[in-house]
Amino acid sequence: MIFNIKFSIIITSKFLLYFYICLDKQKQIIMSINKVTIVGIKGFKGSGKDTVASMISYILHDGIMKANYDTWLLYHKNDFIENDEIIIHFADKLKDDIAAFCGIDRKLLDRQDIKEENYYNFKTGIVSTNIKDATYVVDKCNDAILKYNDLSSYLVLYNNNVSIKIRVLLQYYGTNVIRNHFWHEAFIRYTINKAFDIRNSKGQCIIADARFDNDECKAIRDCGGMIIRVDRKSNNDNHDSHESEQITINKNDYVIDNTGTLVGLFYKVLKFVTDYMV
Repeated sequence: MIFNIKFSIIITSKFLLYFYICLDKQKQIIMSINKVTIVGIKGFKGSGKDTVASMISYILHDGIMKANYDTWLLYHKNDFIENDEIIIHFADKLKDDIAAFCGIDRKLLDRQDIKEENYYNFKTGIVSTNIKDATYVVDKCNDAILKYNDLSSYLVLYNNNVSIKIRVLLQYYGTNVIRNHFWHEAFIRYTINKAFDIRNSKGQCIIADARFDNDECKAIRDCGGMIIRVDRKSNNDNHDSHESEQITINKNDYVIDNTGTLVGLFYKVLKFVTDYMV
């Protein structure tokens, strides 16, 4: 009798242990399935989108237990992004095009200072801050100042001696020309297809410049991705008026407040990666 009771207890214990192991494995599988593999990052220019992207790629590469702020900062100060092959941008293709069309060093188009302070002169093919020799200068890009056909008219009228701010050139080609007058999904389709390829080969992909909520962000969500909105309040909230810089607030966004320190931002990003990506 006692033997039977002990035997029953042992069998029951082993069954329960096996049952809990099965439940745990099932939970792990479900959690793995639900992990985010494509992340889009949106925010006003200067909000820290690329910084957040570099933090995510570093944390994914080194792992949440090993990743630390000091190592990331050392890489950051030396302009090194670990695991950068998983980071792409909707603007990558348009920058490739502009670099090819205009003969501009492609690396210059990724530099914030070049985009904000330098101009491209169509006559000389030179990128510089010098605009005094240009017959006409374009430094803003909206429908009131630079309509779709205006730039080509200026180039004819002023014999190509037109200087245009680099950021404006990118906005004009990407939005005013391709998105609004050719195919509004052109860069979206290209980037999402590339994101799938990277995810399938590397496990995750980060799109670090999601802007338009109804198409770019929607495309990311439709393929099971998640949007991070980086908020950074400043004393000079003088945002670019171009439509590509108008950020829409969506209740489904994961919001990261970037008004504090870099170290504070790092651990907010670490929490996101821990909760949603690994």
